[in-house]
Amino acid sequence: MSLDQFETITQIVQALVTSLAIVVGGLWALRKYVFQREGSPRIDFSVDVNFVGVHKDCWVIEILGMLKNHGGVPHKITDLSFNLRYFDTTDSLVEGPDDINQQLLIPNISKRGVWTPARSKEPMIILPGVTLRYSYLHWIPPTAKFLLLHGLLKYHESGLEHRADAVLKVPDMKSS
Repeated sequence: MSLDQFETITQIVQALVTSLAIVVGGLWALRKYVFQREGSPRIDFSVDVNFVGVHKDCWVIEILGMLKNHGGVPHKITDLSFNLRYFDTTDSLVEGPDDINQQLLIPNISKRGVWTPARSKEPMIILPGVTLRYSYLHWIPPTAKFLLLHGLLKYHESGLEHRADAVLKVPDMKSS
């Protein structure tokens, strides 16, 4: 075998290996980002309320938003907000409008707020495998009987929204 033939064979092998690497890399990316949807948000988002204690006949509460990124990529979040409503001892059982599917109407708004820092104009980033816990302290009136907490998470990249809800019975004041 001459030197020219050896160079030709080497170039052919190099071209085949390069082509194979491109095909394998493309199949890996296709599997990861299309079939496994690795770039899509895989975030668990939940909300809850902790009853901290009673002060001057009102419950002091901690409004919680919890996130865990189960995906393999970080995600940017532009809005992490909540709406806390309560059902009062004086409220009547009323069917709600169509936009809440005629569920029980919880008429009283206790607090609309955000867990994201107000000073920051940059989106929050949640890294893969990370769990975040956000807390907001508030109070509810002594006549509140049930709470309905709506949480909203908005993704920066896509504008997609993720919602979480919790319904809780307010403990008796005597049990605090």
